[in-house]
Amino acid sequence: MSNLLEQVFKEKALIAYVTLGDPSVEATITYCKALIDAGISMIEIGLPFSDPIADGPIIQASHQQALATGEDVSVNRGFALIKQLKEYAPNVPILIMAATNIIMQYGYQSFFKQANDVNCDGLIMPDCSFEMVQAINQIQQPPNVPLINLVSPVCDTERLKNIVTYSKGFIYLISSTGITGERNEFSNKLKQLVMDIKNIKNIPVAIGFGISQQDHCKRLSQFADGIIIGSHFVKLIQEKPSLKEGIDAVCNRVKQFKAVL
Repeated sequence: MSNLLEQVFKEKALIAYVTLGDPSVEATITYCKALIDAGISMIEIGLPFSDPIADGPIIQASHQQALATGEDVSVNRGFALIKQLKEYAPNVPILIMAATNIIMQYGYQSFFKQANDVNCDGLIMPDCSFEMVQAINQIQQPPNVPLINLVSPVCDTERLKNIVTYSKGFIYLISSTGITGERNEFSNKLKQLVMDIKNIKNIPVAIGFGISQQDHCKRLSQFADGIIIGSHFVKLIQEKPSLKEGIDAVCNRVKQFKAVL
């Protein structure tokens, strides 16, 4: 694990997902800086994709909005954003989340070289199998840009052992099966899963998918190392009549969530 990720997970981490270019690239820059000022621990920059298979309607709409602007929301623009944010706050980890097809088309070797150059702290490809992650790791991946593996509540014991053993950075534990989106119920296996992961390897575990309330954060952070908020923050931005009001609403939630971690 990079020293920066290791440092962040010394305390309970609050991680925000942000779609690049929704509602504009300039707005994304403003939003990310506001998140950092509000005390966010880490940011995932989502690269818009026309058919994101793991995402629910809220984030799908966010992707469509970003693509519809006609602005540059490419991998290179994502790298430029990371470079800007690293100049603003060098100690806040910034990751890229993208469909496997986007990274494959860009070229894995080129991606990891550029990611390393801008101090990107990791890559999450939600639709990428563990086997493919392993193949990429063996051929391409530089040590400073870990590929973050996802684990679901239905993962069997042997597969869990393999995934965790070869994971770097942290484990992204999906709160329940299905797509992203706000929900009130999470898998009752999460606490045991975190314990199982820790028994295999001492690696941080962050839980995501559907978390939207202070109570969720309080309950899950009792046994997880981090909480990932995606759809809830995106929805707050979408619902407010102005960007400023949306950003203010999200930053208030960041402070509320951090208060119970």
